[in-house]
Amino acid sequence: MASAGGTNWSREEVEATVSDYLRMLHLELVGQPYNKRAHNRALQRQLPNRSAGAIELKHANISSALMGGLAMSRARFAASARVGHLLPIDGTARRD
Repeated sequence: MASAGGTNWSREEVEATVSDYLRMLHLELVGQPYNKRAHNRALQRQLPNRSAGAIELKHANISSALMGGLAMSRARFAASARVGHLLPIDGTARRD
């Protein structure tokens, strides 16, 4: 995947960013506080060729991919994670 600067993200960069995203998502879903900027800064140290903006955009892309391409806020995702088993893929309520 090419960044705005035109260089492709390596597999290791993508894996590190996805892993970080999933850690933050887990913390969100279990109601534990986390600092998104601190996560971004830690990733910048791990990925010196990536800016804070590039990492933020990659996190947004990961979020979109996990949501099936839908832009969904973390709060809405957290709510859907709690009741997702009640909803079919198209988001309409099931009437069992």
